[in-house]
Amino acid sequence: MNEKLTLLAEKANTLKTKIGVNFLYLIGLLPILLIGLFVRTRNLSYLKGKYLLGLDPYVFFRYAAHILEHGKMMAVDAMRYVPLGYVPSPSDVFFSYTLAFGYKLTSWLGITQIQFHIWSPVIAAVIGFVFFFLFLRELFGNKVALVATAFAAVLPAYIYRTGAGFADHEAAAIMWMFASLYLFAKAWNSEKLSRWLSFSIGSGILAGFMVLTWGGYRFLFAAIGLLIPLTLLFTKLEKNVIARRLYAFFVWLGIATIFLYLRFENFGFMRAPEFMLLGFAALASVAYLCIEKYKDKMPKKIVEAAPNGFTAVIGAGIAGAILAQLIGFSIPTLISRFFYPAQSSRLGWTISENAQPYFTGGNGWMTNFGITTWLILASAILIFYFIFYSKNRYALGLLAGWTAVVASIIFGNYKEGSPINKWFSGIYVYLIVAFILTLFIVYLYTYHKERDIFNKMFSSQWQLLLIFATFAFALIIAKRSVRTIFALAPIAAIIVGYCVVRVLNWLWEDKKRISAVLLGVFVIFCFISNAQGAVNISKSSGSGYPGQWESAFTWVRESTSSDAVFAHWWDYGYWTQTMGERASVVDGGNAMSWDHGMGRYGLLGRDPNNYLPYLKTHDVTHLLISAEEIGKFHAFATIGADENWDLRSTIGIFSVAQTQDIRDGTKLIYGGGWGLDKDYVVGNKVFKEGSDYVAGFALDMTADGQIGNPLIVLYDGTNQQALPLDCVCVQSECYTFGNDGFGGCLVLAPYLDSETSGNPIGAAFYVSEKIVDTNLVQMYIIGKENPHFKEVYSDGTTLGMYQGRTIGPIKIWEVAYPEGVQKDDKYLERSEYG
Repeated sequence: MNEKLTLLAEKANTLKTKIGVNFLYLIGLLPILLIGLFVRTRNLSYLKGKYLLGLDPYVFFRYAAHILEHGKMMAVDAMRYVPLGYVPSPSDVFFSYTLAFGYKLTSWLGITQIQFHIWSPVIAAVIGFVFFFLFLRELFGNKVALVATAFAAVLPAYIYRTGAGFADHEAAAIMWMFASLYLFAKAWNSEKLSRWLSFSIGSGILAGFMVLTWGGYRFLFAAIGLLIPLTLLFTKLEKNVIARRLYAFFVWLGIATIFLYLRFENFGFMRAPEFMLLGFAALASVAYLCIEKYKDKMPKKIVEAAPNGFTAVIGAGIAGAILAQLIGFSIPTLISRFFYPAQSSRLGWTISENAQPYFTGGNGWMTNFGITTWLILASAILIFYFIFYSKNRYALGLLAGWTAVVASIIFGNYKEGSPINKWFSGIYVYLIVAFILTLFIVYLYTYHKERDIFNKMFSSQWQLLLIFATFAFALIIAKRSVRTIFALAPIAAIIVGYCVVRVLNWLWEDKKRISAVLLGVFVIFCFISNAQGAVNISKSSGSGYPGQWESAFTWVRESTSSDAVFAHWWDYGYWTQTMGERASVVDGGNAMSWDHGMGRYGLLGRDPNNYLPYLKTHDVTHLLISAEEIGKFHAFATIGADENWDLRSTIGIFSVAQTQDIRDGTKLIYGGGWGLDKDYVVGNKVFKEGSDYVAGFALDMTADGQIGNPLIVLYDGTNQQALPLDCVCVQSECYTFGNDGFGGCLVLAPYLDSETSGNPIGAAFYVSEKIVDTNLVQMYIIGKENPHFKEVYSDGTTLGMYQGRTIGPIKIWEVAYPEGVQKDDKYLERSEYG
């Protein structure tokens, strides 16, 4: 009896101590959450309680407002993709209901709906950090959880999309992701049926919430999908433990699959790479359970040829490959879709977020992670070392191979124009394949020849395998596009937190106290540097809506009929619908593949027999063009071009670089650069598209304002050649010189040094002969009238340059259809170009 009482007392004391320690760490989490909140709200003064960041958040604001007003989501959104409308997707509906419900919960605070939307990503991020901490505490304990959460809270890459005003789906989705992973970890750590089953169900439901919130659910699915085969291969646990965890996985997968069906409303998701990975994991699990159950009845040679986990994984891989071929799915296509940033349309090529990140420069590694990039690199190598730790040549060789893989991904796109980029982009997949094959060879060889080494190298913890799998997947995806670096950030914080704590513990226990202190100082420096970078990003995150756009859409609301339909480039669709309260033909959803038509006919129309029926088919009443189209010209000209790229071009931007006095006036020399949009033959010389360019222009200006002797200067990288230019435009008047000169037109415009001083012809826009006769160029850049368009709004901004930056008005024209213009359903067809 006394022994039982003593044992109970010891357990009580242990539990009390554990609760006390956990409470202290939870108290330590509070300042981290406050820091995360602080760095994400430094832009609140710019948002003024009424503006959102970006463009996409506005559609969810409108949807949530509709739900709050009508009690439900509209069945068809008639303000999008006129005249067909848009059926909101299940993910649109779920996230919009999430925002509406969130506002209802907080409306007692006296805030407006848009104020809630401004704060919603910050709230989701902070709640997400709590689940992030709990997840890591379940895996590795309080220290790792605290350090990793601290880094996740301030990594610059994780700020913009979780900061105030960016009321899009990413912040909420990552919250669901770590909540799901927390319960999944609880399930795998639980022994009782009631506990692991309830945790698995809860994790599956939260995974489903992520599915219905964001397409980035792939990160969660890949993490779980990779964990299963890695666990079968590299852990040594009792049969009943592994079986229990596999059953928990089946429960999770079943529930998550239901939500996938709800999102896509069909079984098409089963062909997606991330679901095929889960299918492979399920096949491997079934194979493993069958082998374990029936291995006594199987041929001895097969059972002893390899560990049961390896046999199950390889068998599932072969079966999966055969099944994929039978249903017509190509394995090479699957690999290509996973490893390479291939875009299926011209639209994908022109979206800046789809560009591959560089290591240095632009929106790449050093910009997003700063000096912590080196901690991430070191941690990526160390995590592999910790998993396969063993003092032998095989482990060191595999570590070297993994290091090469990581280096090829992080440094593969070193900087723009670097020859390293092309070399690594060609070999990095081969490095990964070679590494995996080598790992399997070492695995089988040591299993048969050096079993002691095998048992030391391949007996890891599933917790390490989970974060390794998650990081490896996110790292490869981050190489594909700038946008996905965001999702890598919290995962990178996990491996940094784990490795920092483990190395610091080792150094301290090994009496290497000075090294431990130095590492600690460096880690603190990285944290502070990240926090400063995060604050700077937040401070610079203002809305693009105030000013010109707000004035324009105020006019739209007040001066156009409620059934007006606007044609413009897709970027502004959500503003038109939400802030202008008017319908548009295209928007940021790009769901109808109508951007080709908008580029070709809506903006760059040149034949009224085409562009008028196009506009009539879409019930367009107004056309809107802004100065932003000058910078975006290449995007919509590329998308709107035909199969021969008839419209693909850019607008050249030049300014006066030098003036020379001449007898009758002044010679103006304009400097800048414009890449040729096709090959030009000049005498026996060919100036080539893609390599040669226009270096500048020169023209004479007489004292009475007459223009003469316009020249265009071509440059092939070695030699310049000046040629006569046939057309110059100024103040809506174009002058042709009849000298059979170089085609296109140079449009002169003001260059402003300040609001009160400048050169009325100090800037110039060059439009090539491929695009000079298009509506955007004629009506907006040159300023000519078109009988089919009546200008009804202009904010009065001068089209030109201000201190080196292109500026111009937002203009709106009302479409004037002549008699006889008919609709044509061909303009409603989807385009392969986007």
